[in-house]
Amino acid sequence: MVYSKHLLIGLVLTSSIALGQGSDRVLSLLDFDPSSRPENAGWSCFGADYVIGAPFAKPTPFRSKLLSLERSGDEVIYEVEVTNVSDRVQAIPWSIEWEKVGGTSAALLKEGRPEEMPDGYLAAYVSLVGEVQDGRLSSIASVAVEGSDLLEGSILELAPGESARFQAKGSWQLTDRFVRGEKGEVAVRARFWFRCRVPSAEAAVSANSILVSAKPRR
Repeated sequence: MVYSKHLLIGLVLTSSIALGQGSDRVLSLLDFDPSSRPENAGWSCFGADYVIGAPFAKPTPFRSKLLSLERSGDEVIYEVEVTNVSDRVQAIPWSIEWEKVGGTSAALLKEGRPEEMPDGYLAAYVSLVGEVQDGRLSSIASVAVEGSDLLEGSILELAPGESARFQAKGSWQLTDRFVRGEKGEVAVRARFWFRCRVPSAEAAVSANSILVSAKPRR
């Protein structure tokens, strides 16, 4: 069932090369197989000037918008638009080829021996979130994108006002912890946030939401 009137349109890319201008820049993550990545690969932020749990010191330079959401069983396909709302050029990761992005570091991660991250490394989550009982936002589905100087085209620069879109697929994780409306619906929003190298920027949570009625997974 499709929960939005928005259509998945535009140029769909299965590589990490950015083409076009503005919202014509689309990265498809639909073919990414999460099982191809070791569980710890890319998530440790090793070598980064990042402190987990540190307070946010500045607002996000991005605005996110949930364009569409389609669920089939435990799988969900969604599209998120990210716009640079600052007054300067902003870089975002633009690849799912984590081994090419990480190079030697990625190879060592496979063996459990991480070292310094490659130059220019960026990692971000493109997620669906909903409000849980204590008022926090919790992830419903999420995909990671990465980039570094090692892989050409894996970093996308957005000028002020420019946008890019991510088409993602994830495993639906809507449990009974989520706040529901009178008809059992959950307000699902998009969230875009950096994992490493941007230690004090807030997450960009979409102002819009899509209401989804679904039985919780306990």
